[in-house]
Amino acid sequence: QITIYLYQIKILNILLWVLKLWPSFHKLFYCIVSFFLVLFYSFFVYISSLNFFHHLIYKYFFLLRKNISFLFFVYC
Repeated sequence: QITIYLYQIKILNILLWVLKLWPSFHKLFYCIVSFFLVLFYSFFVYISSLNFFHHLIYKYFFLLRKNISFLFFVYC
């Protein structure tokens, strides 16, 4: 799980670097970030659904994922 977080930080750093270099890619940046967030939360929700004790977390992240998906469709 720690390696997943490290990869995400690396990806976000690269995206921030791209954003600094090309301000015109601002919309694309939001598009990519929201896409990665949707993927990450989908993965997290899947893991949470395997554990009975994470039922509330599952519900919360499902709602959050829906909101992120909405943002993704708005920006893209």
